[in-house]
Amino acid sequence: MGVALSWIAARGLGKADMLGALGLVEVQADIEPSYVEHWMADLPSGWTLFQAKDFMFPKPERMAAISAAGEAIACSIEEHVMYSVVRGYVRGQAVWSVDHDGGKRGVYHLDVAGSPPPEFAVLRDKLKAKQDEEGGLDARADYMFELPAELSDALCGYAFEFPASEGFGVHRAGAGEDQREGRVRQALRQALTVRFTAAPSETAPPPPPAPGPARVWGRPCRPLRLRR
Repeated sequence: MGVALSWIAARGLGKADMLGALGLVEVQADIEPSYVEHWMADLPSGWTLFQAKDFMFPKPERMAAISAAGEAIACSIEEHVMYSVVRGYVRGQAVWSVDHDGGKRGVYHLDVAGSPPPEFAVLRDKLKAKQDEEGGLDARADYMFELPAELSDALCGYAFEFPASEGFGVHRAGAGEDQREGRVRQALRQALTVRFTAAPSETAPPPPPAPGPARVWGRPCRPLRLRR
């Protein structure tokens, strides 16, 4: 079993403002934890979190809106293909990113753009040393896959958790981590009675476009018709 999910964390942006930027509204509901698709919480670090069971949720337009007046990070992980990514945004612009594609490009792969924060180099060296120690390319685990989540944790105090699951999540090392992890879990559990839906639009959406001719490899062609 693997997970595919993402989260957004913003500093200096409250829950209401984050929901507004995402175009969502909060709806009180009694939901079974296993069916929860989103979590939202105020983290002990002072950042506001929104997590989704959707790898692609932090779309560029969403992140531009959320970070328009401040700072935000977005992290996505896909354990089925061992792909993970974290990106940093400031005032509507992506300023750095770290991608890892362990499934296709190997356990040591990193694609770095911009200027990641200083914590990146520390975590990269730590996880590379761990990979080397466990056998490098022959190791049974991909430790570099954890780098985006650990970098998120270093910046905003959050890696990933499922509120309904005890003992599941990225390990955090260091003094006082057990107490902090408990506060994170408590904050997330408070979100289990809440769901989110698209905010109502004041204007009716435009009708869908009429279907056009089929296209094959970018070249227009007529739809096929069966010969009687």
